[in-house]
Amino acid sequence: MRAVPAAEAVSPTAADPAATDVGLLRALWELRQRTRCNDVSGCDAEDVVRGYGSAALDELGILARQAGPRTPWLPRVLRLIGELGDDRVEPLLREMAASEEDAVRSSALLALIRRGAVETERLEREAGTRAAAATSRSRLTAAWALGRNGDVAAQTRFNAMLQELAGQIVAADSLRWGYWLCGLDQQPSCSAALVAGARHPGYLVRREVLRRIEARPTPAHRDALAILMHDPMLPLRRDARAVVRAVAGSAPETWAGLLAELEKAQ
Repeated sequence: MRAVPAAEAVSPTAADPAATDVGLLRALWELRQRTRCNDVSGCDAEDVVRGYGSAALDELGILARQAGPRTPWLPRVLRLIGELGDDRVEPLLREMAASEEDAVRSSALLALIRRGAVETERLEREAGTRAAAATSRSRLTAAWALGRNGDVAAQTRFNAMLQELAGQIVAADSLRWGYWLCGLDQQPSCSAALVAGARHPGYLVRREVLRRIEARPTPAHRDALAILMHDPMLPLRRDARAVVRAVAGSAPETWAGLLAELEKAQ
């Protein structure tokens, strides 16, 4: 599907009831623009597409099939398809879940997992794949899914993989993906692996760690917060300190150590 400028796009009318809504076309165009959809500034177009619900599925499916395996926006499109989809999208997702590109395979696999359309044997096979940077996102996704279903060994493996990836600068993308998975259902917990991520040299990795903590801060996050409170980047440092102030009011004795550090840092 070609990009359609707003001036050319046609909204459904009595004359052309089959035309794609101009707002959806615009959002789909923005979804593919690095300057409008990226890991730094976010992607407002995703929420717009979600708002169209199943009405966006056909257009998303066209985009997914036209994209090459290394198209940077394809994983984002697959995640949206998984959120909005019905049974019609499963053949496409299963096809993409066999991709050799880890970002594509993991995104399609996650979409199938959230639809309950992946067998446990497939997850165990994927999670047990030989450790390699080229498969890390898919291995994390499978271990996360097994852990979410109560597999204690998979929960341990998931955290171990996160800690291992935290020591590899080139694995920043996979590490951020793993921490993002932690926030989907708060299960399995990745508190033990957040400390290593808080020390990672990559700003986006450390920001993802803080996002996980901000969503549901607990005493298990104190060590990671102690690091982030002194982050070299002002936004992270400021936000980490704000988290400590927010949670300390309800249990000052639990957070006394960090409060003392906070006072020294003023």
